[in-house]
Order: sequence, then structure tokens, then C-alpha cells
Amino acid sequence: MSVSDAEPVMLEQISRISQQIGYYLHRASMRGGTLLSRELHPVAPLLDNLTSALNKVYQRKGVNISLDISPEISFVGEQNDLSR
Repeated sequence: MSVSDAEPVMLEQISRISQQIGYYLHRASMRGGTLLSRELHPVAPLLDNLTSALNKVYQRKGVNISLDISPEISFVGEQNDLSR
């Protein structure tokens, strides 16, 4: 890949990184001095959705992704942190 070919890809990646940083800075400023969320969010449903989407995307290539995760596994924090 030449430099001129790589430039649009790099600009897109930089834009995504900038959006992520902006999201987290905005969230932090809205939260002010309050403590971070202590909510428990199950991980399995999110990973089930991701696995299902990937299986649909790669179905024609013969890729089959399976998931074996305990339903008790949870994430402490903001639910959007897992899905953004």
C-alpha cells in the first residue's frame, strides 16, 4: 500500500479515535464529580449479539463462531463502555 493509498485509511482511523475521545470526555464532563457507575451489566448478551452478527457477516466464507461464556460474568461500569 502506498502512502497516498494509506492516507484515507489513516484519516478515517484518526477520526474514529477522535470520536471515541470526545465521547469519553463529554461523558466525564456530564458526570462532574460523581463517582463512576457501579452497575453490573451481563457480558453474555452483548457477546451473543456480536457473535450472531459476525456469523452473518462471514457465513459465505464458512466461518462459524461459537461462544461458551458463563451467564454470571458481569461488567461493572457504564453499559455503553461495552458496546461502543
